[in-house]
Amino acid sequence: SFREDSVESVIWSFVKGDYDSVTQTMEKFKGYWIKNNGKLPKKIRISSAQLSNATSTSTAPIPKVSSSVQTLNENEWKIQIGAQSSRYSDSKNFAGMLRSSVDGLDENDFSEPPSTPTDYISLAFRHPEGKLAADYRAINSNGNFWDFDVLSSTNNVSVDLSFTKIGFPDPKFRIYLLDNKQERVYDISQASSYSMQFDKQESSRSFRLIVGTEQFVAQNTNGIPIVPIEYALYQNYPNPFNPVTTIRYSTSHSGHINLEIFNILGQKIKTLVNEFQPIGTYSIYWNGKSDDNKNTASGIYYYRLRANEFTSIKKMTFIK
Repeated sequence: SFREDSVESVIWSFVKGDYDSVTQTMEKFKGYWIKNNGKLPKKIRISSAQLSNATSTSTAPIPKVSSSVQTLNENEWKIQIGAQSSRYSDSKNFAGMLRSSVDGLDENDFSEPPSTPTDYISLAFRHPEGKLAADYRAINSNGNFWDFDVLSSTNNVSVDLSFTKIGFPDPKFRIYLLDNKQERVYDISQASSYSMQFDKQESSRSFRLIVGTEQFVAQNTNGIPIVPIEYALYQNYPNPFNPVTTIRYSTSHSGHINLEIFNILGQKIKTLVNEFQPIGTYSIYWNGKSDDNKNTASGIYYYRLRANEFTSIKKMTFIK
């Protein structure tokens, strides 16, 4: 349960373009941020740099300890995630599993400090109670995942994400990063960084950190395959065919899909697909009938797939 006065245990200072949660004392004429989760104002007395050996007192004492220095027991682990642009950074973000944690909000978790009023890079875990800089979960033999967002005050900027592993997860666990916009899943079990580029109209991007068994990871990628899929239109089978043939195709990104059939004169005969579809591999049947449900003649037909910027055409033969 939370401490009675609802004040979080982390003191944030802002140093050289990045918040730092390793502060031990408060210095004069410098700004600090402490989160009060309650609705009532709280008075907190903390020793200054000149009185660093004095005992800090408040209605509930705040232990001024580093968020990254902690003795970990067996199967306890954490990953520190940092976001770095050419000028700014947000490096104190933590996900992991601890014996003293629960999957909901607890005293091991702490909030993300507010963005600076000028340029910034911000990384925060999503939580119903607000943005978190640290989100620890209970130990789970299958795994867990963390959704987080990276925000930038400016568009069209390059950002490097860094991943520092502290402690040792279950040997069966793999570590994956899901980039929701790119619809790609990256194995970062051995890697320590991931580079991204915000588009001209983009100032935020959502990610998912997935740590667990291969089966758990595959079940929590929002339907995005671990092995990347490429755009492809496959040859129908059987070919030649009568009365039905199967057409398979793959899409490497979600988007509007259009699959149509044309006769040898280039006239459209049948629209098989004309809708938004998620990334994946699909199969659809054609029974040799037109859009108005009339039987078509024997002969050569063409089928065309259009998906985002991808277009492919293949030929098939209908016999009676």
